[in-house]
Amino acid sequence: MTQWEYSRLQIQFIQGEMFERIVFQPTGRHQEQVTGEGIWSAFDGSVSQLGLDGWELVSAFPYSIDDKHGTCGYHLWFKRSVG
Repeated sequence: MTQWEYSRLQIQFIQGEMFERIVFQPTGRHQEQVTGEGIWSAFDGSVSQLGLDGWELVSAFPYSIDDKHGTCGYHLWFKRSVG
């Protein structure tokens, strides 16, 4: 039987100008903020890197923190086999 490990990528967009990336993996939590025009390439890079590391996207869940100030984000869940 296949054993799985899971990772969550939390993406938060603040007024379309700032991007916060928090990666929760078995090895720990990693956080980074990106501002300016590079937010979409940073988002793409995050998902691409997880794929290159063997993670498979299995679920995406949008959420809104503050509609008035344009803060929204996504929880992206990934899995990969152990061993």
